[in-house]
Amino acid sequence: MCRPVRLRLRGELPFLAGLVLAGLVICVSCRPEGDPDVWWHLAAGRWMVEHRQVPRTDPFSYSAAGAPWIAHEWATEVLLYGLYRAFGLYGLSIYRQVAAAAGAVLLYALCLRAAVHPLLAFAAGAAFVATLAPVFNARPQVLVPVFTLLVLHVLLSHRKGRQRALWWLVPLAVVWVNSHGGFLLLFVVLALYGLHTALVPPPGGLRSSGWRVAPRRALPVAWVGLVAAVACLLNPNGLRGVMYPFTYFTGELGGATRFVNEFLSPNFSHANMSVPLLLIAGSIVFLALAPRAPEIFEVLVLVFCTASFLRWQRMIAVFGAVSLWSIAQALQSRFRWHYQPSGGRGASAMKLSLVLVALVMAAAGMPWTRPPNALIHQASYPEGAVRMAKLNGLRGRLLNTYHFGGYLIWRYYGRRVVFIDGRADVYAGRVLRDYMTLSTGGPGWRAVLRRYNFDWAILDRDSELCERLRLLKDWHVLYADSVAVLLVRDSPENKDVLARWRRGALRQLAPAPLGAPPCGG
Repeated sequence: MCRPVRLRLRGELPFLAGLVLAGLVICVSCRPEGDPDVWWHLAAGRWMVEHRQVPRTDPFSYSAAGAPWIAHEWATEVLLYGLYRAFGLYGLSIYRQVAAAAGAVLLYALCLRAAVHPLLAFAAGAAFVATLAPVFNARPQVLVPVFTLLVLHVLLSHRKGRQRALWWLVPLAVVWVNSHGGFLLLFVVLALYGLHTALVPPPGGLRSSGWRVAPRRALPVAWVGLVAAVACLLNPNGLRGVMYPFTYFTGELGGATRFVNEFLSPNFSHANMSVPLLLIAGSIVFLALAPRAPEIFEVLVLVFCTASFLRWQRMIAVFGAVSLWSIAQALQSRFRWHYQPSGGRGASAMKLSLVLVALVMAAAGMPWTRPPNALIHQASYPEGAVRMAKLNGLRGRLLNTYHFGGYLIWRYYGRRVVFIDGRADVYAGRVLRDYMTLSTGGPGWRAVLRRYNFDWAILDRDSELCERLRLLKDWHVLYADSVAVLLVRDSPENKDVLARWRRGALRQLAPAPLGAPPCGG
């Protein structure tokens, strides 16, 4: 067994290291926004601010006009629009950066509370940012690991003897259910904790035999869970809002999850999955070799989060936080690094230096140090095609690529232009099936094209559907760039536009940076 290693460090190190970690995360997490769904979240927030209510039916598309829509993320969407309205694209960047820093610092603090050495806890917090990369965007889902870590903090406080700490889960459940559908994680983790509480281990711990069950010990956990579940009804959609995560995965909505990339299993051949793969291996190795048997709760949560990530890759950040917490504890148990505060000369200078480092890194990561067009990943959005279509006044029914829909909702706010967008639950059923038939060229795709009577299209340049429309005699390419292609069909709606196109008299775009996309026409 390894001998204890004593590292003499300043007594202020844990707090100051947390500041430095927050500054580091803010610095490295300022990057361009490229997620397609950010824009329909913004449009939803704007709609709610303008109408002072939560929408009950789809207000954005023509293909699903009047279809039921449970806007379960309404609180975060209003927050996002408020930040955008106040600060533009800078506000969206700040939202992402603060969420990432909050997650990293909460993980750091969780490791400290588990008696992990501050430097090892700092490393875990910094590594957490790497697991955020695939889901790091200005969307409500970036708050899920933050809420999950808050739940773990509450449960750790209860384990340390603070019996009333569990009741903090009730207001947290209310906030979470109004912010994101992942609030079910709170109840899953709480159920695992209840199981941990009811199981009384033998003196030898997890790896020994002789376990016994004491259900009465889990009663306080069960009561808190019941009250939190009832409190979740405090949302604009009531019981429908609480049941939304279940309905999303059943019936026709269940088919939507097979279409959304985030709900697919992770592809470990991608570069951004290398860190999670290492974490899976690390969790197995370090938990198996750690001298101290881990608590059953830690094992249950780790197994659940790992299985959830392997099923749905959108769980990567939650899995990353829990696995890093487990690995940090296993390393601490193996190497027994001790944190021993020390004083001495130079303590004030060290404190000042660390504070300055944190401030400099945070300032360097502030989005205001960059021009607005640097905060948008321009290759992700069909801005050129949109500007060309607006400039020439295209009208009628639009056929658009799925991942362009959110951006088109934002750019055409106030008009029902979009055929489909990232709200797969809204289109579940005929619209989603028809889009899949069109996009894959399945049997009857031409009949679907005729049935919807599309007048123009904005399609991904590399899509199969774009290539097929180019070959049709009644479809014409008006504009193309490296992102999207703008096509128009021979129809009465755009007869004048096609006449000008044939004469070579179309209005042409003036060079302009993307910047902050304006709303409406």
